[in-house]
Amino acid sequence: MNDDQTYDIVSALLQELRAVPELALCDDILQKLERKMRLDWGGQAVYVKKVSVNVVERRRAIKARYNMTNRRELQAEFGISRGQFYKDLRAAERLPDEAGPASSLQFP
Repeated sequence: MNDDQTYDIVSALLQELRAVPELALCDDILQKLERKMRLDWGGQAVYVKKVSVNVVERRRAIKARYNMTNRRELQAEFGISRGQFYKDLRAAERLPDEAGPASSLQFP
């Protein structure tokens, strides 16, 4: 996204809602939703988090595939910055194994 461009996220959301036939929202409901969103959020810079990304899976994949020479390739594949790559790598070290956390308790 170019910093010089601005996008109307409310209009985009309403367009997506209208495109889902199962919802069949009437125009009155959509207008009320638009009015509420514009009153509550109008004029603000809003961050929209990418929720489709499974961060835990990405971190495990990075940890499993990183070989000390392929950082840039993994960054490009996952669409993340250098800083995010290293943040994910550090966080992956703290993740429990996929089978679940191993117990540190020892029994006689």
